[in-house]
Amino acid sequence: MTSHDARLSAYFASELPLARDAAFQAEVLEIVARRAFFREVAGLSAVSLGGAGLLWLMWPVVHSTLGLMARGLAPGAVWVVVAVSIIALTSRPRFSYRM
Repeated sequence: MTSHDARLSAYFASELPLARDAAFQAEVLEIVARRAFFREVAGLSAVSLGGAGLLWLMWPVVHSTLGLMARGLAPGAVWVVVAVSIIALTSRPRFSYRM
């Protein structure tokens, strides 16, 4: 090998991409995904608890209003549930998840 080849090899060796460790990358991605999951669970828990507290505060008004409305809306609600069930059971394609 000549000195020019040695110089070129040293130059190109300095620009080679760094070696990648797949296990390390998987571990880091798992940690990142776990943090995002816990952050999302915490946010959803806070929203759920807030909604439950609001419903608890408003329950006396909601209960009386629903009691009055239920008598008139019950027959129609039954037919809406039947229609939605029929549409959901007969629609195609079944269990199609697109990503």
